[in-house]
Amino acid sequence: MAMDSGSSDNFAEGRSNFTNIDPTRQISISGAFNRNRSAGMGTFHTSTNIGGIDQPIHIDGTHYVPSISTNLFSDSQQDLKGRSVCFGGGEGWVIEVTFEDLWKAQR
Repeated sequence: MAMDSGSSDNFAEGRSNFTNIDPTRQISISGAFNRNRSAGMGTFHTSTNIGGIDQPIHIDGTHYVPSISTNLFSDSQQDLKGRSVCFGGGEGWVIEVTFEDLWKAQR
């Protein structure tokens, strides 16, 4: 999955990675070189490896696009959900800070 600062929404293929697809939530998608249509919106399930441990990720509000070649993870959608997106060293991180995290950091 590619983190995309230019994408307004999350887009992914792989029907088996989705749950709760709502087929009435279809949209037309225009990219730099092509046009697609989503087949609905649902929760996309994937994982990432942090420190040698696979961590599950569940991304609500992801458009299911069977013909997309690269899954796109929207930076702006994470910002709207109160998360921070950071880049460095060819990697990207999504950080969700809770009140408990802030309190622990100030101890």
